[in-house]
Amino acid sequence: MVQSSDLVNFRVNRVVLSVSSPFFADMFSLPQPSENEVVDGLPVVQLPEDAEILSSLLTVLYPVPSAVPGSYGKALQLLAASQKYDMAGVQDAIRTEIGSRGPIALTGNEAFRAFAISSGAKLLPEMETFARHTLDFPMTLEYLSDELPLFEGWALRDLVRYRKRCRDDLVATFDSLLDFNVTPSKIWVVCTADSLKSSSDSPKSSSYPRREVQVFPQWLSNLLSKHMRKLQETFTSPFPSPSSIRGEYLAALNTHISSQDCIPCMRIHTLKGEKILEELGDRPTLALDKVSTLSISQRVLCQTHSLILGAVSSGPASKGSTLTYF
Repeated sequence: MVQSSDLVNFRVNRVVLSVSSPFFADMFSLPQPSENEVVDGLPVVQLPEDAEILSSLLTVLYPVPSAVPGSYGKALQLLAASQKYDMAGVQDAIRTEIGSRGPIALTGNEAFRAFAISSGAKLLPEMETFARHTLDFPMTLEYLSDELPLFEGWALRDLVRYRKRCRDDLVATFDSLLDFNVTPSKIWVVCTADSLKSSSDSPKSSSYPRREVQVFPQWLSNLLSKHMRKLQETFTSPFPSPSSIRGEYLAALNTHISSQDCIPCMRIHTLKGEKILEELGDRPTLALDKVSTLSISQRVLCQTHSLILGAVSSGPASKGSTLTYF
């Protein structure tokens, strides 16, 4: 019999638990204490998870429709329980079920809460996923006030460091797009308005005809430079999304063409606009994809977490808990 923290009992086959979990297999191999609690003639295993989480966990173990919680907070608690009990196959099944639901859509509070839960349980894939989601929202004490108690100190520190690394990579990416000597930026060195302005500002010589100077369009330079400045000022503000950058690009281009009647810029966008919009969205995204939440040493620490739990589980039960078996 397995008993939840809120005193709900579940009849479970010991063989099923042992096959699914080295944690329970080791526990069942120990001699049975004589003072075990018994319910309906069966010894009881008392676990710290509530009935909802235990029920969901058991449905994944048996050939019945799984009941993975719909909320990400509860689903993460289920993943944490399966990791604690060293149920690798169950974790894979839970992640497959969550992944089949499509893209994750979270509010700011949900994103930070999900990162705090996954970091506390050392769920590496989820830590990476939800750290990325937090970039869409501000990271300030005021914004995090309700979620701060959920964070372990090292997790909050790592999230700050991750955010700073993302900021640095995005600044470098926007800076690279300002280099008009390389693709895709070099296609823009045709702007009539800015070329004529630069040409008129250059020294004139009566011996040579005035020639057009190649320059990077000011409207696009202003857009990229604005994002660089904002990122350099602070890492706590929401990061620009690909869709917002595309929207700003189209608005700036429209203003430039309308005010300057710049046919070359309009022609470039007409011929290669889709490719340009892809670059403006993909390059920042790829830059963020390269940034990891954890350092190498921290990854090693998290990856050994389950081994430590396994060693602890083979020793005496912690004070205040009752771990028996049947």
